[in-house]
Amino acid sequence: PFLLSVKEVVTEIGEVQERRNVEIVPVTTPGRAYLITNILEGAVQNGTARDIKNLGVDFPCAAYAGVSSDDRDSWFVGYTADLLVLVWLGYDDNRPAQLSGSQGAARIWVRFYNQIRPWIHPQEFRIPPGIAQRLICTESGQLATAHCGEPRLEAFLNEHVPKEYCTLHQ
Repeated sequence: PFLLSVKEVVTEIGEVQERRNVEIVPVTTPGRAYLITNILEGAVQNGTARDIKNLGVDFPCAAYAGVSSDDRDSWFVGYTADLLVLVWLGYDDNRPAQLSGSQGAARIWVRFYNQIRPWIHPQEFRIPPGIAQRLICTESGQLATAHCGEPRLEAFLNEHVPKEYCTLHQ
């Protein structure tokens, strides 16, 4: 994966209409970035962004929805492996919009993604080197045993993989 940005706007004859100096500097490791994505995929499955599944989102994505504490702003940030889109809703005069992120901004995000689907190809996020996945007991937070009720697959940086097996279900 790579980041894409417009650096120049050029006419057919090669005249530069506008130029931007774009410098992309990594601020974290691929492993840590993947963990954030993994958490935000969970927000689509069970968290603040779960309502988008009911609106027809059937492709891999990571997202988060929110609202300001005074109900002024409704926002939604979501991305696939090939595109990130942020939607903000609110009034310029700061009166309350009274919409949660999933009631307002998420619906616009879904409508936009559904309209551009012919041009994008969402796929599973790739797991980078340095990440390990393990089945974890949802009750103890330790490695799952055969006796754990509903284990969940979790991602970890290699240096932080749990080593202890569940002491609740032995």
